[in-house]
Amino acid sequence: MQIEFSKIAQLTLRNQIEFLEMTWTNKQIVSLLQDVNKVTLDLKNGKFNQFQRYSKDIRSALIGKKTRKNVFQKRK
Repeated sequence: MQIEFSKIAQLTLRNQIEFLEMTWTNKQIVSLLQDVNKVTLDLKNGKFNQFQRYSKDIRSALIGKKTRKNVFQKRK
């Protein structure tokens, strides 16, 4: 499965990391990014249906010690 991050998703993640740098440790931020990478890898491996259902083609995953929600869509 091909994974694409929208421009809004990229900007939002960048803004969140900049905000978190003020309150989180580097270790926590690295953990968040590892979670993003793990979800991305799972999606690439076709594991879309294992994530929490939002609607028919939209799923979500809690990341960063379950403090952030990653929402993604399956396109046809």
